Amino acid sequence: MPKLHFDFGNRDIKWYVEGKHMGYFLHAIAPISQSEWKRIVGRAKQPPEGYIAIEGSNYFAVGDKARRHITKNKPEGAARYTEDYYGVALAMAMSQAYESGTRIVNLFASHAPRDIDYADDIVNAVSGKWHFVTSNGDYAIDIKTVETFDEPLGGYNHAVLTTRGMP
Repeated sequence: MPKLHFDFGNRDIKWYVEGKHMGYFLHAIAPISQSEWKRIVGRAKQPPEGYIAIEGSNYFAVGDKARRHITKNKPEGAARYTEDYYGVALAMAMSQAYESGTRIVNLFASHAPRDIDYADDIVNAVSGKWHFVTSNGDYAIDIKTVETFDEPLGGYNHAVLTTRGMP
């Protein structure tokens, strides 16, 4: 089963599925209220692009859509590696990387070198079952394994171990 590589960069959040495809979106995440969610989604079955509902009760705008909402400064340290921040970005990436439905995912997840002390927080924040809805559909994902790595090491390996630095 191909791993999902997830790079939680400072400007862009990037993902890559081995042997398949890759994508990215702006590193911006804004929680929104249930009433705002209902206003945005209306009677549609799926939310518009850039919005995500996790477990049916936590609502977020992600990427460019988050810039339309008031956002706090990006969290730092351990606050970056929680279900409601790192996990939300990962869920949005999985909705872009995979077709809707049920699946098992093995994750290769990055962190900034200064955040090595929080590698276990990443594992704890994302491991297990996730249910979420985006414009791409309804997802039930079980993250079975999580391996973490320093972002510079990932970039070096990408450049050295692939043809011309391309997957």
